Amino acid sequence: MEVLKRIELKDYYTQLYEDNSSLEEYYSKKAKVKINEPEQDPFLCDDVNEEDIHFYSSPSQRHRWKFKTDLRTEKDYVENCGNPVAMVRLMKVVLVLEKSEEKVSLKLFKYFNQRGVGLQWFKKSTNLTYATYNFKTNCYYYGLSSDYHKKRKVKGRMFSKNAFSEQSHGPR
Repeated sequence: MEVLKRIELKDYYTQLYEDNSSLEEYYSKKAKVKINEPEQDPFLCDDVNEEDIHFYSSPSQRHRWKFKTDLRTEKDYVENCGNPVAMVRLMKVVLVLEKSEEKVSLKLFKYFNQRGVGLQWFKKSTNLTYATYNFKTNCYYYGLSSDYHKKRKVKGRMFSKNAFSEQSHGPR
């Protein structure tokens, strides 16, 4: 197939956090927490600006990280990819228009890769949406596929032929 047009957009995002904390600050905040109130989160304190602290949690642990700065360049993303006190995220969108003798296709690829602060693993997701028109059979094809990068069976896959209404596409 001949690629008529290809558009690729990338968004790099990095958040840096403080790599140390003060024991005086920790104990002064801990003393102000009221544990008897069930609606109050024991990890939040009254005198802390909530915009300065971001919470990342896992089932086994809860961390508190004090926000330092935002960065939006590819260079900063690559430099901090292995930094445990940085949150890094890459979002990529690719739009491809292809044509052959038999058909014309429009494909939209979405790629998302993120690692939270203090974590060692990345969360990755991929999505593909496509529409194809076949000249020989005079048929229109539409489909979705999510998490196609995984080796096991693809999580979400949907395909329809000659479907021109929202109801005929099925659940999304």
